[in-house]
Amino acid sequence: MSHQHSQPSHLRLARGIGSHIAQDGFQVISGGGSTYHPSLPH
Repeated sequence: MSHQHSQPSHLRLARGIGSHIAQDGFQVISGGGSTYHPSLPH
């Protein structure tokens, strides 16, 4: 647990999801498409 209470957990979670979506979109743009999702379990 960190000592910083100025950043709510839901904001951190939202940022994490945002970065994940950004990386996912970048992979799709790069030509990976739906066949390349290393961050998602199959």
